[in-house]
Amino acid sequence: MSTYVSQYVLKVCGRCDLACDHCYVYEHADQSWRRKPKVMAEETVGQAAKRISEHAQRHFLAGVSVVLHGGEPLLLGRERLRSLLFTLRSVIDPVTRLGLTVHTNGVQLDEGLCDLFTAYGVQVGVSLDGDRTANDRHRRFADGRSSHPQVLRALALLRRPEYRHLYAGILCTVDVANDPLAVYEAVLAQAPPRFDLLLPHATWDTRPPGGLTVTRPTQPGSGRFTSGGSRTGARCPSGSSISCSQPGKAARAGVRPSAWMLSTFSSSTPMAAGSRPTR
Repeated sequence: MSTYVSQYVLKVCGRCDLACDHCYVYEHADQSWRRKPKVMAEETVGQAAKRISEHAQRHFLAGVSVVLHGGEPLLLGRERLRSLLFTLRSVIDPVTRLGLTVHTNGVQLDEGLCDLFTAYGVQVGVSLDGDRTANDRHRRFADGRSSHPQVLRALALLRRPEYRHLYAGILCTVDVANDPLAVYEAVLAQAPPRFDLLLPHATWDTRPPGGLTVTRPTQPGSGRFTSGGSRTGARCPSGSSISCSQPGKAARAGVRPSAWMLSTFSSSTPMAAGSRPTR
């Protein structure tokens, strides 16, 4: 049976304008990013597009998806992003259907970039860890300033009627120190079409904070994140992510997020050594 790849993540920028202390790229032991180029060269973009299109053609793929990532991809600036998107579209689109997404912290997002993403059919995903208290626990500028107001501004932009079609969703990194109800309600207030929950980076050498567990709820509203062991707990593998494509539906049904979201973590699979999630 032939093996093929239909999803790609391009790390197009090797720097970030935030200093999130849970970031596996910049804040952990591997500091090799300091010796790497700040941005992906145009030649590399062209070669990546060429190889993706060749692979899609060889395996008769009906479509492929490419996520622009970093660091912070919006630091490339509007014109460099325009050139990159033009290359990807012009090389891959004639061969297969190309789905494009950019994942950003939202700080640099403005109307000009939204217009550019509209022109090239790019979906926009934004990182938000919840309310201001939860978000400021980790997602701050290097000088300690909050990034929360800038993220809310970006999300308000994506909710505008002319840009709503760009809104891909929210990525929320879990911290057991945060109130899950407050986090859920803060994310829901941004009306995301979907959101994903992500556990912080962990390995067998560096375990999740507090030995992350989740107690199984016995009734709606009873499940909570806990730290340490629990006889009724289900241990979460590092890098697990939970998706909800209709968060409002759960809320309207009266499902309390502390039961609905957290009970979704039911895997007993041990974490893979060296696993690392996407930010």
